Amino acid sequence: MAVFDINGNEMVPVGGMSQSELQRKFGGKNIIWLGDSIHAYSKPDGVTIPYLFQYHSGAKCWNWAQGGTTMAKTGVVNYDPYSGVGMVDALISRNFSAQEAHQQDRDFVKQVSEMKSFDMTKADAVIIEFGTNDALKEVPLDGSGKNLDVNTTGGALRYMLGSLQRKYPKLKIAVCNVQPDQGFLDAEHQKPYDTKAQTEKINQVCQELGIPLIDIYNLLGLNTNTKGFLLDDGLHRNHEGKLKQVQVIENRMCLYF
Repeated sequence: MAVFDINGNEMVPVGGMSQSELQRKFGGKNIIWLGDSIHAYSKPDGVTIPYLFQYHSGAKCWNWAQGGTTMAKTGVVNYDPYSGVGMVDALISRNFSAQEAHQQDRDFVKQVSEMKSFDMTKADAVIIEFGTNDALKEVPLDGSGKNLDVNTTGGALRYMLGSLQRKYPKLKIAVCNVQPDQGFLDAEHQKPYDTKAQTEKINQVCQELGIPLIDIYNLLGLNTNTKGFLLDDGLHRNHEGKLKQVQVIENRMCLYF
């Protein structure tokens, strides 16, 4: 049966594997999504990228992405609990008090409830997608050497990946890098930021640790000619952009299952 979004668009994959092939790969799998607004954004069509992945693949997607968050800790009290580091710490320790403290003002009540009740030993995979806000907030890329400084993008990602691997050794992990910067349409975000540098750091850490990379930067096909087709506001995906990103993720994750 066809499924349509709120604008009447049928939600179908863009290229890649057929839906039956995807469902043979992913059907019944529990996949956790940690990230920022790229995967939390539900405008203009009322659906998110994890929701589309779930519809196409038959996986159960737990979308715990939160807008405005960074990979690293930045000292912002009501954002750090939802950073990559904060979320991984909570999922490993099973202590969600930091997330609960700000769940009302961050509109994250449902997600915190899911996190508290979910048995992480039942998770099959986690898809990590941060970096855009690290670039926007000029988070340092790294310290000296291959350190675990959670106030830098590289250190935070190493910390997150190492922590998840030690606690849940059977968990499959994949990491998305960051799209090329095409500039927001609103004045609030017209600050220059370097997504290329963030992407290169994410790529480097994944290579260091042997973690599969989902190369959004190169495979989304985003440039000055396509941004009007793929983006809603200069950053977040519109319906076509979401379908394209889902295809990129599906194709990479198909190598995993």
